Amino acid sequence: LPQHGLTRHGLNKVLRELPRNPLILASLAGVAMSLGAAGQGLGGATGAVILLLAGAATPLALLATGAELDLRLLISRPGLLMMACVGKLLLLPGLTWVLGWWIGADPVALAAAVVLMACPAAVASGPMARQLGGDEALAAAIIVATTIMAPLTLVLWLMLLT
Repeated sequence: LPQHGLTRHGLNKVLRELPRNPLILASLAGVAMSLGAAGQGLGGATGAVILLLAGAATPLALLATGAELDLRLLISRPGLLMMACVGKLLLLPGLTWVLGWWIGADPVALAAAVVLMACPAAVASGPMARQLGGDEALAAAIIVATTIMAPLTLVLWLMLLT
């Protein structure tokens, strides 16, 4: 929306671009393959290649994100980065815990949900910001900052949940 404006036309343009997003298309293809395999997984050479690519995807994405990182952004906008880290790593899991406790969620399921919410910002948010016209430099900085801070906050959440 930032690229197209917060108007009806801007929203329509974003909604037209989303179905062509490679990340969304790949996710839908994976779901379709999963449904086609009826829970049996991918076997043979195809499965081996996909597992090999999947194992390399996250480290390569983090490497690319780190290479794109503008260190000046870390210095010039530390408050914004701190707010993003606190929101993603502390407030979001905290809200998840409170909401789960309030609705009486199973403690194990609630702990799993809190831990998932306490994970770093998704590496896919960088390419998604680029494609949708967002601030990709800020997205890269948030990914790196939350990835660096997440081990500390995850330990905190695990201590609080046990």
